[in-house]
Amino acid sequence: MIEDTQDGTEHGLASRIRFVIGDDSLRNFALKSGVKEGTLRSVMKGTRPSIDFVTTIANATGVSLEWLATGTGRPYSKAKSILPDHGIDRGLFEMISQVVEKVIQEEKIDLSPGAIAATVIDYYDMVFSVVGKTTEEEYRSLMPWVEYGIRKGAKHHRRNEKQPHARYAK
Repeated sequence: MIEDTQDGTEHGLASRIRFVIGDDSLRNFALKSGVKEGTLRSVMKGTRPSIDFVTTIANATGVSLEWLATGTGRPYSKAKSILPDHGIDRGLFEMISQVVEKVIQEEKIDLSPGAIAATVIDYYDMVFSVVGKTTEEEYRSLMPWVEYGIRKGAKHHRRNEKQPHARYAK
């Protein structure tokens, strides 16, 4: 294994792995996903893993291998985006945009416009795939779930900002 050349931004491999681990411990995640805990810890510190390691994690968690390995695309891109098929429900899109903006402001997170847009689109796809075209009232009933998910992601983002990247550690 060699050192990961990506910088310590939210786009690094360790950050993407942290995203799929969620609130689980590294030990539990390693056991559940079928990777060695020592290798997982090493990768989280900046060591570049084998493709087998990344493939195993992608298969165990259901995220896109391309996204996990490179940061390109979306985490759950195996499911086709529904945006082009039915057009955008502007009411739902606006509700999710407001929730994202609220969480970003309250959690004091600095995200690029692209990251904000990707978050809104991902949650739009998730909500629409669960309930489809429905009433505004039903969409509103799902906004606490959307807010919870975004806050959970914000928590991981903040945790990753505090951890020095292996390349820069002394």
